Amino acid sequence: MLYFYENYNILTYVMLLVITNSLLLFELLSFVVFYFGIEFSASNLVRNNFVCMYFSQAKKNKTIKF
Repeated sequence: MLYFYENYNILTYVMLLVITNSLLLFELLSFVVFYFGIEFSASNLVRNNFVCMYFSQAKKNKTIKF
């Protein structure tokens, strides 16, 4: 792939590398977030209900100050 950039100077090569890497990383990150969103959407209601129950219980027992 280096022969494609050989007529550029080294700075633009580094810039292109950084830009393509950041785009690839952003794409990967969005895919991971999307995949885990689908993965945990089934247990999301159960988990949110449990968290709400725990915090309401903690508020009643005054163990956590709000």
